[in-house]
Amino acid sequence: MTSTRRTFHITFAGETGPAIREAFADLDVHVAAGRTVLSGQLVDQAALHSVIDRVQALGLELVEVRVEE
Repeated sequence: MTSTRRTFHITFAGETGPAIREAFADLDVHVAAGRTVLSGQLVDQAALHSVIDRVQALGLELVEVRVEE
């Protein structure tokens, strides 16, 4: 099975500070209008779940997960 990198956008409620940005240093972080969007290429579903696990571990409210086709 081959892995194909795809770009994901993971949105959670709230605007991040430096500590949260550091937790997601491997992703682009965009903050606007009370939400934070993490964007980046992930190799597979396991990598996506790893990011979602970090969101949950930090007690952040997950709003949306979107993939670019």
